[in-house]
Amino acid sequence: MKKLFRRFVKDKNGGVSVVIGSFMMASILITTTSVLVIVSTQNNTRAIERNNMANELYAELLQEMQAFYDMLEAKIPGNPNAAGNEPPRIIWSGPKQESVETPSSTLQCKVHVVDFEGDEITIWFYPWGEKVELPLPRVQILVVPTDTNATFIFDASNPGTDYYWSVAICDPWHVPSSELFMFTTS
Repeated sequence: MKKLFRRFVKDKNGGVSVVIGSFMMASILITTTSVLVIVSTQNNTRAIERNNMANELYAELLQEMQAFYDMLEAKIPGNPNAAGNEPPRIIWSGPKQESVETPSSTLQCKVHVVDFEGDEITIWFYPWGEKVELPLPRVQILVVPTDTNATFIFDASNPGTDYYWSVAICDPWHVPSSELFMFTTS
C-alpha cells in the first residue's frame, strides 16, 4: 500500500490531484449523506408532530360533535331519553292590550320573553298598522338570550286609530307561536 501511495505522490501526471480529489469526493459524499439524513429526520419529526396535532384536533371535534348530538337528542319531543323542553313565553308586552296611547312616529312596542331552558329566542315583530291583512308589512327580527326585553319601533302617528301588532317567538326546538296585540291612539 505504501508503494501505491508513493507512486501516486511521485507520479508527475497528477497523482496528488487524484488522491486529494478522491478525499474531497469522499468528504462531499459523507457530508451530503449526513445532510440528507438530518433533513429527512427533521421532516419525519415535523410530519409526526403534524399528525399528532391533527389527531388531537380530530378528537376534540368528535367530542364537540358528540356533545351537540347528545344535546339535540335530549331536545327531541317524545324521545324517552329527552328531558321536557317548554316553548318560550311572552311574560309581558306593551303597550297593553286595548290601551290608549299618545300618537307618535316612534312609539315603542316591547315584549319580555323567557325560555326556561335558557335557549336563544328568535322574535319576529310585525307592525300591522290599522288592519291585519296580507301582504305582511316590514318585519323586524331579533335573536335574543332568554329573559330579555325586546323593543321595536312602531309608527302610530294617526290619532284616534286602532293599531295592531304581533310578535312570533320560538327557540330552536319549537315552531314559532304568535300573539296579536292592539292599542288605540288618542
